[in-house]
Amino acid sequence: MRKYQVILFDVDDTLLDFQAAETQALTHAFTMQDIPVTEELIHYYHQMNRDVWKIIEKENDRREEMLVERFKRTLTYFAIKADPKTLNQAFRTQLALEHQVLGNSLAVVKQLYDEGYLLQVASNSRGVTQRKRLKAAGLFDYFDQIFVSDEVGAQKPAKKFFDTIFYANRTIPKDKLVIVGDSYTSDITGGLQNGIDTIWLSTEKLDENQPQPTYQIETLDELPGLLEHLSSSTQI
Repeated sequence: MRKYQVILFDVDDTLLDFQAAETQALTHAFTMQDIPVTEELIHYYHQMNRDVWKIIEKENDRREEMLVERFKRTLTYFAIKADPKTLNQAFRTQLALEHQVLGNSLAVVKQLYDEGYLLQVASNSRGVTQRKRLKAAGLFDYFDQIFVSDEVGAQKPAKKFFDTIFYANRTIPKDKLVIVGDSYTSDITGGLQNGIDTIWLSTEKLDENQPQPTYQIETLDELPGLLEHLSSSTQI
């Protein structure tokens, strides 16, 4: 008997290479506004974006405001005159077209699908964007359901986000669900706080006093082997 029936996948930096996609989309957006693209500009934006998403995870109702704010802060820092709303829209439009697959994620997803797991997406993003990217990457058809924050009305790690998933899977015992993701604050914290097992995709090591993921892998290639091992152990 398998330990899990449903595998919840984060998308960005778990299945798709968000760093590469983001850089391409940023370059496009800035270039369209005749703004010279430099490493310093991209680096500063990344810093602002991380800060903004920490706020969004706690205050989802400020999502649209804060997505524009990341560009506003970047433009202000470099004293660039441009419309942050226009930049944000150009960036998001281009991002939906970027679909760089991370490592062997397509092969891993296909293998788990062929083995009979129910695969579902759990992503803090826009549904339109993620569906386009997953389709372009050849991943979309492997997923049974897709849960995205703008449609759920809450961000991981919020209880509302996970309650939506649990209701959709209400015929399946909760201990048969596991979430796989690279973000400790949204994927792992969300899973732990809402009572399901977690698999952290990361090379980082946590302090002993921090809540630990149920399991940890360094690359997605390790996931099928881990699941097989856990299922074998369950049968003993």
